[in-house]
Parts: sequence; structure tokens; C-alpha cells
Amino acid sequence: MEIEQSTIERQSELLLNRKNEGISDRGFFASGPVATSELSAAVAKHGIIPWYLRIYVADSVQSAKAHAALEPDPLMQGIYLINSNSSEHAKVVTEEAAPEVFRRLTTENPIYFFNVKRNLEFEIVDPDLVKKILSIDELFWNFSDLDRGPCILQAGWAWPRYRGVVLYEATVASKTYASIRKLARRLNRQGWKVSFNRDFERSLNMARDQKRKSGGTWVASSVYKTPSIYQAALDGHASGRAFSVEVWNEQGELAAGSINFKDGPIFSTDTVFYDVERYPKDGIQLVKVSDLAFMDRLGRAGVPFLDVGMVTSYSATMKAELIPMENYLQLVANLPNVDVDISSDWEP
Repeated sequence: MEIEQSTIERQSELLLNRKNEGISDRGFFASGPVATSELSAAVAKHGIIPWYLRIYVADSVQSAKAHAALEPDPLMQGIYLINSNSSEHAKVVTEEAAPEVFRRLTTENPIYFFNVKRNLEFEIVDPDLVKKILSIDELFWNFSDLDRGPCILQAGWAWPRYRGVVLYEATVASKTYASIRKLARRLNRQGWKVSFNRDFERSLNMARDQKRKSGGTWVASSVYKTPSIYQAALDGHASGRAFSVEVWNEQGELAAGSINFKDGPIFSTDTVFYDVERYPKDGIQLVKVSDLAFMDRLGRAGVPFLDVGMVTSYSATMKAELIPMENYLQLVANLPNVDVDISSDWEP
């Protein structure tokens, strides 16, 4: 145990020393060491999280800027690999393995651009810094972003410039949350249940297979389709780091919920899911019921916020807001050391 603790301390110090080297507002700065539950918990209080770097390919600065403008959330921005010599050379072949595509596109003096401010200003990234941050053989394709198209992902560590949070005090007098509680009580009278961790693997499978609407069709595009990401979530659950919030209908069928993580005193939500086939119109409301249950458990335990990472169109409706990292770290520093019930059923 002492050896393991010593290893965690060394790895934590390594990450802390490098956190300011991050690129983009996402602040990705290292591909290693491997993100274990113990290491994640040790560095979470410093604002460091296991995350991914997005690498998009463009044949010009102009096309990169046009593509970046499609995404208003600074934490969703990636870096752009731009080959200015030939648009044909910069063409992405998604059937080709990501490491091979990256190597092929970086053979003729590429330029890397990245978004550094929320007003979409661009700056050049030092290629040597990119090489230092990446582990090229570990790069893999991501097809989960239906609006912006495929990108290459690198798993590793990030120190974001901003952080998305839901403050518990913002939910207390919220008409949105009051409406959701009314729905939850009606469903409860009809025999619906909201639970924590009753069936994590089934919840994860639903998140993996979640279909999202794109161009009028429903497409399964979750990052949990990537085997390594899926297995990391299972491992996190086995260690007590990952857990699920679940909404069950009156027949005892899983209808909606979310996948979440706990790092020390910090609780965060990763993704939500619902049964599109059964609840194509009302499913997102069922997800909101699971969010209400989660915020209730945090608030009653004295935890003042939920870490949501980014502010999406969905999380914004649930009172999520982006705050500077300095403000986030102040919230973390004041977190109480309390137990939050993530095992028993929730009553609205």
C-alpha cells in the first residue's frame, strides 16, 4: 500500500507540474500516466481530470475557422491539423487507423491551430509541444459528434480553463426543477422508481447504444462504443468511482438515467441516456428526473455543486453555467467531507 501511495504521489506531482502546458481552452496537457481511480481522485481537487484531446483535420486556416465557429462551447473545441501544401494530402480517410492518418498528414510541415479564447481567436501551437503531449500509437477515431463530424482522439489529462457546474442554490427556487419534481411525483404514484447503482452495466450499455437525432435520423454515436472507454467505465464502477442514476418505469424496465463519477468529494456527470424507442418525445424529461434526484442527494448532503464539465444545450436547461477555473477551485476547496447516498432509491 505504501508503494502504491508513493506511486500516486509521484504521478500527481508530475501532472501538477505540467498542467499549465495545456492546449486549447480544454487544457489538454498529457497522454499519461494511465488514468486510474486513485490517481483521478488525487488530482481532481486541483482541477485536473481525465479527458480527451480532439484533433480535426483541415486543408486551410479558413476552413478550420469556419468549422470551429460551429461549436460555441470553448471546452468542446479541439486543435486543427492543417496541411497548407495540398488539400488532397489533408484528406481524411476514416477507414485508415488514426495513428497512420496522423503520421501521413504530419510528414510535410503541418501547422497546428487551436482555439485559446472564448471569442474563437486562433494561435499556432508549437509542433514539438503537440508531439510531447501525444502518444501517437494510442490515437483513435471518434464518430460521436454528429454535427461536427469525425475527429481523432487522444486520451489523457486536462486542466480546463473553464468548468461547467450546476450550483445547488440555483436549483432550489427554479421553476424548471419545480416542474420536474411535479412530474417525478406523478410518475412515482404510477409505480415508477428512481434508483442509484441498481444496474450500472445495463445503464452503461444504454448510454453506449444511445441514439441521437442527426439529419432527421436516429444514430448511435456514444464515445462508450470505443472499447477502451467502455472498459474504463466498468473498471471505475468496480473501484467505486463510477455510478449510475436510473429511472425505471412501472413495468420495471430501465427508461432513462445518467452515468456519473466521484473523485474524492467531487461529483460529476458524464452522460445521460433514455429509451428512444419507447419515449422518443418524453425521454429527455425522464433524464431530467434522474438529474433532479442526483441534485437532491447532493444538496441534502451539503454538497453545493455538481461538476458537469461542459455546458451543453441540455445541461444549460438544468442551470449549468461555465465558470473560470479559479472560481471552480475555490468551490472545490470549500467542499465538505460528507457521505452522499448513491445506493438507495430516491423519493421525490
